[in-house]
Amino acid sequence: MKKFIEQELLTNWHFMRWVALVLGSFFVFQAFRYWDVIPAVAGMFFLYQAITNSGCLVARTCEPAVSAVPDEESQTGRAHNVTYTEIKES
Repeated sequence: MKKFIEQELLTNWHFMRWVALVLGSFFVFQAFRYWDVIPAVAGMFFLYQAITNSGCLVARTCEPAVSAVPDEESQTGRAHNVTYTEIKES
């Protein structure tokens, strides 16, 4: 377990993770400087995302890996023929 946490914290630091870390640190610094709660909450939010590599800002987890609605083609492995009837206005 310790090895997993250590590996998660020390690897995969990409540009947006660094941006979240800097932004979170800035907000926490401002919170202590002005004794304000709102920047503290925002800073903790960004720091949490940077440290755990989670959230839409950092880990690209907002992109769906699999479609939420499976199509029939992927379930059966083949496409079925669709018949259309043309309706003409009289």
